[in-house]
Amino acid sequence: MGKKLQTLLLGALLNLGTFESEAGVKAAPKYNIPDNHCAQYARQAAKDLFGKIYPRADAWNMRYDSKIVARSEKGISEEKLSKLAEAGVLKPGMILGVYNPRSTYNGHTDKTGNKLEYSHVVIYTGSENGTNYIAQQLGKNQITKEPLRNISVRGHKVEEILDVK
Repeated sequence: MGKKLQTLLLGALLNLGTFESEAGVKAAPKYNIPDNHCAQYARQAAKDLFGKIYPRADAWNMRYDSKIVARSEKGISEEKLSKLAEAGVLKPGMILGVYNPRSTYNGHTDKTGNKLEYSHVVIYTGSENGTNYIAQQLGKNQITKEPLRNISVRGHKVEEILDVK
């Protein structure tokens, strides 16, 4: 990110929270968002950091008004996600649909009546020194920069990659 854009973002987000300024991938801002609103967090960070405007929807319904870049019901492995990032298919600002086997939303249906594919989303923020990073609101915690591999460490799996239409 260029210094001019970083300065603009810092000025615009000063009242919302912190924004780490380290080399490479930047941490996402912290927002005043209610607990368990991961989609709202991902949408806001995508807009503020990457200029991407995603539709307002629950995590599990974002797929209907977004472009599905990649999908796998068995999960997209960390290795495959890294290859997609290296190939330029997975880009900063894209949203990842994440399945959590312990989610209380499992078994619910989406707006079309289909069983939920996933109940959580995170934003992909880029790669630095061979490590891919995400930001997310996980329950009440906003995690502004963490390695993508933490998704699988938690026992979750990425099922879709979304982009704006």
